[in-house]
Amino acid sequence: MIHQRRAQLYYILFIFISLLSACQQNSTTTHIDTPIVKTPTSKYRRTPTATYSPSITPTRTSTPEPTPFATETITPTDRWDDRALELTPFPLTGNEISMENVDEVRELAVWGTGRVNDLVLSPDALILAVGTNIGVYLYDSLNYELIALLPTRSPVQSIAFSVENLWIALGEAGGFLEVFDYVELTPIVLLKPPQGEGTYPVEMALSFSDEGSQLTSVMITPEKITVHRWHTSDWRTAAAFTVDRELISYNNPDINLLGVFSKDSLRLQSLSHPDEFQVVPLTTSVSGDFWTKTSTFESQPAPSHDGDFILMNTGKSIVYWEIQDKRVSYRLDDYSSQLPSPCSTAPETCLNAQGEFSWDCTDTSIIPPIELIALTPDDVMMLISLNEGSSEFRRASDGMLAWKIEQNFTQVTFSPGSEFFFGLRPDGVIEKRGTLDGELINTLDRHPNRLYDLAFSPDGSVLAAGFNNGFVQIYNAYNGELLGVLTGSARSLTFSPDGELLAGGLTDGTVRIYQLDAGRYYDITPGHLAAVTDLVFSSNGEQLLTASDDCTFSLWNLRDRYRIENITPNVKAPFKINTLEMLTDGAFKFISGDQAGLFVFDNTGSLETLKVSESGFSDLALSPDGNFLGAAGEGISLIADLRKTPYDITTLPSLEACAVSFTQDGSALALATRQGLEFWSVQDGSQLADCPLYEKDAPGELPAAMETAPDGSIIALGTQDGLIHIYGLP
Repeated sequence: MIHQRRAQLYYILFIFISLLSACQQNSTTTHIDTPIVKTPTSKYRRTPTATYSPSITPTRTSTPEPTPFATETITPTDRWDDRALELTPFPLTGNEISMENVDEVRELAVWGTGRVNDLVLSPDALILAVGTNIGVYLYDSLNYELIALLPTRSPVQSIAFSVENLWIALGEAGGFLEVFDYVELTPIVLLKPPQGEGTYPVEMALSFSDEGSQLTSVMITPEKITVHRWHTSDWRTAAAFTVDRELISYNNPDINLLGVFSKDSLRLQSLSHPDEFQVVPLTTSVSGDFWTKTSTFESQPAPSHDGDFILMNTGKSIVYWEIQDKRVSYRLDDYSSQLPSPCSTAPETCLNAQGEFSWDCTDTSIIPPIELIALTPDDVMMLISLNEGSSEFRRASDGMLAWKIEQNFTQVTFSPGSEFFFGLRPDGVIEKRGTLDGELINTLDRHPNRLYDLAFSPDGSVLAAGFNNGFVQIYNAYNGELLGVLTGSARSLTFSPDGELLAGGLTDGTVRIYQLDAGRYYDITPGHLAAVTDLVFSSNGEQLLTASDDCTFSLWNLRDRYRIENITPNVKAPFKINTLEMLTDGAFKFISGDQAGLFVFDNTGSLETLKVSESGFSDLALSPDGNFLGAAGEGISLIADLRKTPYDITTLPSLEACAVSFTQDGSALALATRQGLEFWSVQDGSQLADCPLYEKDAPGELPAAMETAPDGSIIALGTQDGLIHIYGLP
């Protein structure tokens, strides 16, 4: 019956296509014998869906009605709803973090759901598995109800379901594998990485054999590809070996093969038997450099499930290669050579006197036109996702176009019958679409791809987090409960001194003011010409200072809603402004860009260079008393006595930090690095303590923002993967 429905679907599709067409070197094999490690773990409970308050809990004074003006638009915010699930709330300690106790600070909780690393649909199409850095979320594929969260010790890189619905296998960073019972969702076994702990794969692929008797993992490191196969009856090793990585590779579990491309051949390696392989010369019907180019963007090939052909993707073109016949049937080249680098695109306000940008983009990575290609399970059709923002659905055998939609994806998983697919958008939203015409069925929006900024309210009751999926999430700062969402992709956030307003600097340059008690917002127009990267309220809350990627910063009158002034800090060599701080009296404004360094700007218009840095600074923070300024970047700096010149600048001997904050008493400076938190003395610049965020030598996520709660009891560290790590005294 399923095959009949599929045949009918493709019959309709091919009629549609027809109508459109009328208008249009051997590797060294190394054996490994590593014993299995079984680790008993406690049973995971299914996580119930949390309930959320319809409004912010803290009581505030009322906000005056805004005075209408010609270009104003006041838009109601989305009602706060269930858009995320907290992982671990934490008990409120109430103990203030200070210089004397920073060595006791620990990670207490993780809030948020995290960016999607892998997206897999179960063989029966009932469960959508979403792998993140904190575990795997299992959703009902029809209504997106959360079935369970399977927490893991390390970020999840790969997910595999057994065909007979017995197990779910998870591949984690560090090479560990965890296997769960499919029905009970309880852990069965923890499999230790064959290459030893501390080796973190670049990629990982898991698969069960058709009869479910074996589980295979393929782990790719910069130099090697490690294959490990286990018997599922007792979870003992069935095979283990390595091959050289060469150019690119692919895994084809349907025919039990690993494909490894070198400069002149394709090695077809058996996943079960290390000594069984075949070397196939690369076809000469395309130029030799074509095969070399496939590794430039690390583009993944798409092999047919029966192994007869491979769709090769260089990032710029696609060829259909019939392996056994050693010929290329067709080639798709109608794609732009490359997309412009974001580094080389900026508003005219960033141009210098010569009409050029003042920064060098020669080392910026090139964005390929093609993001991915994916074959349907029956090998009939292929989806091509393009980085310019669209996707094509073509017939695999001849490349004929069926339909095109204005949406691109970074990952795709098809239903077993190819009737629909789930696609992961760049902003983290998961779309479900039909394959007949690409029509959108519904979306799952619980895993934003990136966190931008954090802000505590002045009374410390709520924490606002800005994400790239179009929403600002509001958390209860005492227990991590998600109170709701506000509309807008906020690159930067800050509360007014009285807590009545939340200012958001959006990625499109809009300056948005959320009136929290009224449940609405208004935009001050016209805004900036590029993303608003930072905001600071004046001490009386009547003015707002904003910085932008358009190489300017602006001062705004919030009462009458107009721009007081717009300043380009360095007209001779403009730079994108990353971050800014302002003393409470407004006399001095400290700014930093992504190329230039650290500057101070006073009310007379004088600009003074405090420190030059080719990469600039990513974050600035003022101590609560306004006497110290911390700057995070390649050269971490601490500046004392801000009202006295010359400035006393201390460079801290630390690794590169991405975010900076002070303890509430101002005695210690907290730096957020890729590995966790470091605490430094404000008085003498000595290191006080460090608190790891990840396992030793594990590749950590870059911090995006860090804030200390007003009562000084917790520090919130947001990482780019969309998670918020809460630090405090246990």
